[in-house]
Amino acid sequence: MPTRVLLQSRLSSSRLPGKALLTVAGQPVVALAARRAGNTGLDVVVATSDQPEDDAIADALGEIGVAVFRGSLHDPLRRFYDATRDLADDDLVVRLTGDNVVPDGSFVQQMIDDMRAAGEQYIRVAVTDITGLGAEVFSAGLLRQAHRIATDHYDREHVTPWIRRHTADLSVNPPLTGPVKRLRCTIDTLRDFTVAARALRGVPDPVAVPWRVLLDRFIDAGGAVPAPLPGTVPNPIGQGPWVLDAARLGGGVDLAEVARVLDAAAMAGVTHVHTDSRYGDASARIGQSLAHGLSERLSVVAQVAPLTVVPPSAPAGWAAAAVEASVYNTLRLLQTKTVDALLLSWSDWISWSGGGPLGLATVQGDGRCRTIGVALDDASQVAPALADPRVGYLRIPLRWRDIQIPRSDVIVTCSDSAARGLPFVTSVSLPAASVAQVEQQAASFQEPPT
Repeated sequence: MPTRVLLQSRLSSSRLPGKALLTVAGQPVVALAARRAGNTGLDVVVATSDQPEDDAIADALGEIGVAVFRGSLHDPLRRFYDATRDLADDDLVVRLTGDNVVPDGSFVQQMIDDMRAAGEQYIRVAVTDITGLGAEVFSAGLLRQAHRIATDHYDREHVTPWIRRHTADLSVNPPLTGPVKRLRCTIDTLRDFTVAARALRGVPDPVAVPWRVLLDRFIDAGGAVPAPLPGTVPNPIGQGPWVLDAARLGGGVDLAEVARVLDAAAMAGVTHVHTDSRYGDASARIGQSLAHGLSERLSVVAQVAPLTVVPPSAPAGWAAAAVEASVYNTLRLLQTKTVDALLLSWSDWISWSGGGPLGLATVQGDGRCRTIGVALDDASQVAPALADPRVGYLRIPLRWRDIQIPRSDVIVTCSDSAARGLPFVTSVSLPAASVAQVEQQAASFQEPPT
């Protein structure tokens, strides 16, 4: 049964533009990914777009003998369909991406064997804790059905969602032993690229090295992702028990040290960083680190700048517009399109006939944040805040032991370290201005809360 491996690739990546042609192990990323996928003799084709910017991919691969197919940029499903027109319905198509250099021919063959043994026409890698092992195998006939029937933009952009909904959606976890737990071995950000470059440095034959050996090298190169910290509780944004407060990361700290602090925090298990317009240029400094790859490891909770420019007698629409403008500026500084949570001070939340939360709700509806909430300064504000169903996040300054949080859907972050372990507290938020301080805090969070 003939098999064709299609590696999806383009230069117009939003997080790391041009990554396909970055050099690792002496060759372009996409070339290494293609050669590894074909190292057991499988038919491998890189499926890129027909746009001028992807001429560079086609030219570079053509010079080294890697087959290329060019098709629609905005309709990858059509691109895959067109790239397999010569196959019979029973022939197999393997979907890989050009930024994942770990999968090799034996990895692909094992998936094919597993699918055949199950008597199915579709299989995918299901492991969720390792980013960079994504792969799918399906029949050319199923691909043609999807192309003929699927009309939804999501289905066409991601190639296989229609197939998954119309099959048994067979999934497999590759056989993993040893230290591999949680890992990023993809190349989607600048940090990913530096990890990959270290992982592949000095490998005698980067095309032939077994995929499992390469995983271990990614671990040693810094690709490991920490496990959730003890005391982590499920919540809508996946916030762990330790939030890094950026209050000390303003202009008094060297910019490179800010990047080291954020990286150390992420590696120690911090999931979120809290920033505020009152923290000077901390948001801009965080944004630089996020743009260089930390956005895949750290999410942001941001407090909206106080609405001091809005007159007390202003209508709700004025306050709502001021909130949206402030959020726009915050996202600009953070160099991101979205954050996990946006907060208003309690006074701004209750003023201007509710214009402040109206503006936040609009931002949330536009997809620029996942949840909205308030920063409180008095325990008496808890009850009225929770009475508003829009509130999904509370930031409180002290461990008010006698307060009640009757809503399980609300994230509560406290700036008092002694609050860790209280039943209503999701996380504690602690500032740090050095890697040493992060390491000291990390030690305490490795133990279950008391």
